[in-house]
Amino acid sequence: MKCHVRDFTIAASSGIRQRGKYLGLTERGTHLPGEPSTRTGLDHLVEMGVTHVQLMPVQDFDNEETSQADYHWGYMPVVP
Repeated sequence: MKCHVRDFTIAASSGIRQRGKYLGLTERGTHLPGEPSTRTGLDHLVEMGVTHVQLMPVQDFDNEETSQADYHWGYMPVVP
């Protein structure tokens, strides 16, 4: 399975506290609001039997990601 850190954790309904952040990938015990039986995040992957996850680019980048117009999916590394 491939995933992007931000996209995997950004949904408001994910129950993840650190949405869009690296720490969001490590949160356990997350579920849909009001639906504790519907696991989300890492717990959902474990529930599905996923054993390996390939993260799309995890690197420092030199761009502003607060607006959708400037969002580059982590593919904009700083060039010295």
